[in-house]
Amino acid sequence: MTIPIGLTWGAAQHLPDSGTQQFVLNVQRTIGQSSILEVGYNGSVSRHLAFLLNENQGILNPSLPVVQRLPYPQWGASGIQYVMAAGSGNYNSLRAQWTTRLSNNLDALIGYTWSKALDDTSNIRGTVGSDFSPQNALCPTKCEHGPSDFNIPHRLVASILYLLPFGKGQHFLNHGGVLNQVAGGWQISIGAIMQSGGVVNTSSWDSGGTNFVSNATRLNCVAGVNPVLPNNNQNGWFNPAAFSNPVAGTFGNCGRNTLRGPWLGNEDISIVKHFRIAERTTLEFRTEMFNAPNHVLLTAGGQTSWANGSNPTPSSTFGYITSTSNAMRQIQFALKLSF
Repeated sequence: MTIPIGLTWGAAQHLPDSGTQQFVLNVQRTIGQSSILEVGYNGSVSRHLAFLLNENQGILNPSLPVVQRLPYPQWGASGIQYVMAAGSGNYNSLRAQWTTRLSNNLDALIGYTWSKALDDTSNIRGTVGSDFSPQNALCPTKCEHGPSDFNIPHRLVASILYLLPFGKGQHFLNHGGVLNQVAGGWQISIGAIMQSGGVVNTSSWDSGGTNFVSNATRLNCVAGVNPVLPNNNQNGWFNPAAFSNPVAGTFGNCGRNTLRGPWLGNEDISIVKHFRIAERTTLEFRTEMFNAPNHVLLTAGGQTSWANGSNPTPSSTFGYITSTSNAMRQIQFALKLSF
């Protein structure tokens, strides 16, 4: 009876703790009597980031059987999952935020962040399937250095809170009684977020013959060809002509996380009506709409997988976007009694 060799695990003898140093500098300036402008820098440097690689990766020679290419053939071709802590990363951002009270009824905030996050690894097993481990275990840091899985270069956040100027104590219809119960006490708030799309990693077949993670091998990028189609949509976002499938015994030359998916955004609206029943008793009726415009936000994901093995021609859906990152419009109602 032959007992098959299963997956083997290991860790470097010297495995230091990961560490991060953070840097923050903010400057605030009052503008007029009701506005504040804040500009700041946020940054961080990370060292000894842990990642997983194949310690039993063989030489790239497709003419030889797998077992003859392995440095440790006695452990089998399924690989040795080996933990190291040699990765590094950094984050730099500039942030601006403006808050103001334009009147007694209107408050507004708008913030913008411009940032860049680079690293060799974003998680010990990656955050997406094709970023599980370095495609080449012999070059686990330099060849993997690129945008982080969570790199968002541009992010805009805005919110508005507006108390309608009607009813008792307001500029219009300053009366009590039934008129105030109908027209007064209305409040509207709007929150919006818009940001760059997430990073995208190309993936292919196990052209290197590592027998470790089949889709961790990236595609070849064709120089001078724009990877994004000019009139992109869900039926064609990335350009198939900008990529080619690596041949046996090679790794793809596309960098890690060099592509970016569609922008992401969301707008929520809240409408609140306050009813004063007695001096210490109020009733609040709230209507909240999430994804109020009912936007469909396309997500970047498997559309950059060749999904056709070693075939030089990609699958017919290469570059397509088949999923969304948000739910359809949701509306909820609530009543709150305070006494």
